[in-house]
Amino acid sequence: ISGEITAIFNQMNVLADQAKLPDHSDWINKYQGYAQEHRHRISAQINSDDVPIHPLRLCNEIKNFLGRDATIVVDGGDTYVFGKAALEAYYPGHWLDVGPLWCIGIGVPFGLAAKLARPDEQVLILSGDGSFGFGVFEYNTALRHNIPIVSVVNNDGAWGMIKHDQEDSFGEHRVTGTELGITRYDKIVEALGGYGEYVEKPDQILPALQRAFASGLPACINVKVDPASTSKGIFAAL
Repeated sequence: ISGEITAIFNQMNVLADQAKLPDHSDWINKYQGYAQEHRHRISAQINSDDVPIHPLRLCNEIKNFLGRDATIVVDGGDTYVFGKAALEAYYPGHWLDVGPLWCIGIGVPFGLAAKLARPDEQVLILSGDGSFGFGVFEYNTALRHNIPIVSVVNNDGAWGMIKHDQEDSFGEHRVTGTELGITRYDKIVEALGGYGEYVEKPDQILPALQRAFASGLPACINVKVDPASTSKGIFAAL
């Protein structure tokens, strides 16, 4: 279409007003119902005070803390599913994750890029402990270039999604190569010159988030979560 842009858009607006669009209300109501069922299904875990912490409770604390303009990066297997179930991003480009090929290990690099793109907004990386291991030493980059990202490690001491698959397929006594132990990533970030904190109880999460963002440093909150928690039922619902 060649023409003066204002005139073209005015004509398009007239045509849009005249168009008879299909009624999607039944479809919308149907999927709003699915969403409500999903929220009800996970409400107990989201509000759980259990120790070790349930990952959905961790995600809910993060959601309640972050502002609407925050950029969220989610990295991992089970962690990605928990994050997708309980976290919310409100603007285009403010949610970054492992993508359809599930390329784990993107957390810290994506977080660095997001903070450079939006230096005045919150950037939070939610990462599984295995996935975080891929990028933890990029905190050296963050510190050298003064890029104050904040990572929250959902630490179950394992490659959780694969471990649970092994247990389901072969039994809990035939788990192979998926147990990692609790790595103190917070201490690694501290040793590099950043801010680190280790969290074991639900009521410690919010104060830790507040301190990490207030520090003005690249920060890591290392959260010990329930190793028995699995995203299988949640994944099927999503």
